[in-house]
Amino acid sequence: MRRAAIGALAVLALVLTGCAEIPTSGTVQAGSTEGPNDTSIIYLPNPPAAGANPREIVTGFLSAASAGGDLKVAKQYLSTEFAKRWKPRDRVLVQEAQPTVVTVSDTALRFEVPTSASVNEHGVYVAETKTVPLDFDLVQQRGQWRIASAPDGIVLGPSVFQRQYRPQALEFFDPTWTRLVPDVRWFPVQSSGSSGGPRLEDVVRTLINGPAGPLANGITANALSGAQLQGIVEGPAGTYTVALRVAGAEPNAATLTRMQQQLIQSALLPTPTAVRLVVNGRIAPRAEQLVNQPGSLDAYVLLSGRFGTLGANGDFSEEPTLGRRIAATRPSAVTISMRQKFAAVLDGSQRVAVVGASGAPRIADERADLLPPTVDQRGWVYSIPKTDPGGLQAWNGKKTVSLIGGIPGDSVTAIEASPDGTRMLVLVQNDSTGPQAIVAGIERTADGTPIGLTTAHYEVAVGGGGKGIDATWQDDGAVAVLSSAPDNTTDRVRVQQLGGVDLALGQLTNARTIVGTSEQADLRVRLESGALWVWNNNLWQAESKVQTDVSVLAVQR
Repeated sequence: MRRAAIGALAVLALVLTGCAEIPTSGTVQAGSTEGPNDTSIIYLPNPPAAGANPREIVTGFLSAASAGGDLKVAKQYLSTEFAKRWKPRDRVLVQEAQPTVVTVSDTALRFEVPTSASVNEHGVYVAETKTVPLDFDLVQQRGQWRIASAPDGIVLGPSVFQRQYRPQALEFFDPTWTRLVPDVRWFPVQSSGSSGGPRLEDVVRTLINGPAGPLANGITANALSGAQLQGIVEGPAGTYTVALRVAGAEPNAATLTRMQQQLIQSALLPTPTAVRLVVNGRIAPRAEQLVNQPGSLDAYVLLSGRFGTLGANGDFSEEPTLGRRIAATRPSAVTISMRQKFAAVLDGSQRVAVVGASGAPRIADERADLLPPTVDQRGWVYSIPKTDPGGLQAWNGKKTVSLIGGIPGDSVTAIEASPDGTRMLVLVQNDSTGPQAIVAGIERTADGTPIGLTTAHYEVAVGGGGKGIDATWQDDGAVAVLSSAPDNTTDRVRVQQLGGVDLALGQLTNARTIVGTSEQADLRVRLESGALWVWNNNLWQAESKVQTDVSVLAVQR
């Protein structure tokens, strides 16, 4: 599975308040339920001062609750009864600025906290700038003010959040059980730095609970669904035994293999053999890692009327099976599936056509004003008119289906199915607010027929103002959006880790197409001149000696 985007964003992203840095995810570490946070900056909070007034108590509590670890000092600010009920891990608010304090009464305060993001009890991260009201009720306890009621969760500043939380990609299956789909969650870590990571217990419990948001409700599959964690035992040399109990019939060999594959690749331990799975008292056989295969390193292009691959040295090779057949359609856009041996094109008549290894191209859609089509792993070809956000259709050579819901906006700029076929990236234009991008799950019937897009979706960072130009999948867990700046003098690229942070990738001029590639070269852009540029080693570089005549940069599936 291509993980360049998640790793790069975890290290380099502009998080929460401008230029803060997200550390790497690190490996999972086993530990106690309430182990201390070993951070490079040790913060020792003060306990409540004798005679402190209500405002001082609440301020001291919020400060102490940001210390991490077992939060024993923070609980000293709470009444005896409330300390038993308070759930600090149910929510994390990332504070953007100092709160406004409102005195509601002699025993009640409201802190209005400007926030830039939040993490819920399932580790789901949402970047959203808003003000969150926090209401506190206080009582006298042995002559001292204490908090008797407050929202669950804690408030952290951006730098503290970076030290105490890490993103981790949990792996679920696509409905065909052939590819893994990342679902990024955020977990508290046991230690900071490059080796810091969440507890293995947290990862396993969250994995058992299943996918969230656009990946829930049948969009992805979970081999661990319904299992109960019995315990985790750390062995020698960083190995772990994970014991699960599953009710009902004993899991068969295929299910045990899938359980292990999800567990191994979600835990991010150094080697697959670092985890031993025990289910209902029986040791499961070792399973091989499941790796999603990346696409070709070379760019697939239409160059001087011929279709094929273009190497970094400028050498062009015509694609032997489909190349001439694709070129004959005079395409303005191409998505090629070498695994399935066909391509979906927007042909010279602006129709969506499907080109196979034999026979004439088949017309999948001939409505007016169509966008470039996209293809999923099951062979479905998706198309939509620019001016009709409700007009998404899918075609598989046998039937055409209309998909229901999921696309906002006044017009559509681009669509692209994810490499695993579970989600759809949509870039739209709003007349009043500018470009917007979302990623929604693709809903299907039992036989795999797509029927709609999920209402739940990821919001993708685009950048304020301007117009959307194109959008693509960088890998299975991150997308990239190409848009013009508000003054239309430059174009910009932003990469969004789904369930995480976003990163600006500099500026280009007269960019027309963006395509995701592989771990070695994450993104390619075609300029109006026909030149190709690649994002590599933190800058845009001209990819080859061929600087003109590339009329189409194709998407690989």
